Amino acid sequence: MNLSVLILFIVFIIFFAFALILFYVAQSMNKKGLSYLYIAFFLKAIHVLPPVLASFDLNINYSVYINTAIKVSLLPLYYLYLVKLGQQNKNIRLSELWHFAPMAIELILGFAIAPNHAHEVIDRINFNDNSYMKLSIENNFYFNVLSISGKSFALVQCIVYSYLIYYNLYRKYRFKLKQQITNIGSNNLHWIKVAAFLFMGECLLVGLHLFGIYVNQYLYALTYMYLLFFGFYFFIHSILQPDLSFIDDDTEAKNAPEREPMNETDCPDGNSEALEKFIHQFVQQKLYLQPELTLAGVAEAFNIPRYKITELIKMSEYTNFYDLVNQHRVEHSIRLLETLPANHSLDSVGIASGFKSRSSFYRVFKNQVGKTPSSYISAPGSYLKN
Repeated sequence: MNLSVLILFIVFIIFFAFALILFYVAQSMNKKGLSYLYIAFFLKAIHVLPPVLASFDLNINYSVYINTAIKVSLLPLYYLYLVKLGQQNKNIRLSELWHFAPMAIELILGFAIAPNHAHEVIDRINFNDNSYMKLSIENNFYFNVLSISGKSFALVQCIVYSYLIYYNLYRKYRFKLKQQITNIGSNNLHWIKVAAFLFMGECLLVGLHLFGIYVNQYLYALTYMYLLFFGFYFFIHSILQPDLSFIDDDTEAKNAPEREPMNETDCPDGNSEALEKFIHQFVQQKLYLQPELTLAGVAEAFNIPRYKITELIKMSEYTNFYDLVNQHRVEHSIRLLETLPANHSLDSVGIASGFKSRSSFYRVFKNQVGKTPSSYISAPGSYLKN
């Protein structure tokens, strides 16, 4: 067993283990959206298995039927996992089936070629070196058809999904989360942005693959180290990631009563008075000091539907719920900073002001004040509103 085959065997073991663990987590914690990931990990394990089996002189003709189809099904599964985080219904919709069009085409090609030529394709591949990683193999027409089409599809997928994750999912989630929660961190958003860059890295690797550069064993090893990191990154974050389906507009629309703009019927004093009353009560009760405060929590505390609170916020000077809460947290923290004893840490100010962590305190404070808390102490400004 040469180095390349050994690497693939290790990849097989790791991805198969990922699939089993995520299957167990999905069943025990009822996280239905994980099915997209553990299926992807299982398919990845199957995808890298043929060279390992060939090293033991086992028949791998089956791979001609399915291997390229598996290759172009992986990124759509990763992407759909991210999509379903924000949806109550985790099943694939008809409008999402286009993600698997490349897989269907590759399956058709595989089943058109394999019945009469699978043995011919496999016998012309030398698994004792890295020649099977080339884009094409001389005098192996059917392998070349599957290889070129599969790698071309994969390159296009990497470009498309990098764009969709960053400019569609990340920005949409960011907007919707800011309407309903105040702590946006690596466990509910930032890692998704990083995932877009991982897809871009995959794009680079597939592009290199199209030029057959993997025949170099060292580059080959580095490539699979990256792919292992890619899989491990998704594996860890999928376990830590809470469900984001509370931001699903479709589900909220179905469950909510018919919405009407707030008017005098809701508040005899009119919308401006309703807004003033809401902000006054919100500040008086200091709800913003709760680190886990959500729009749903405020709605329950005031016995007001969430959508009416959202309407009130839109009428105000605040951009969204996130902005409303964090502006008051920053104002509270400034009051504390201006009277901070010498033996107290800045971190304690952040926690006392409702921030969940030091990093979120510093990030929000600097965004709103223009300087860090420590800089503010040395040169206080006039941030507080009258």
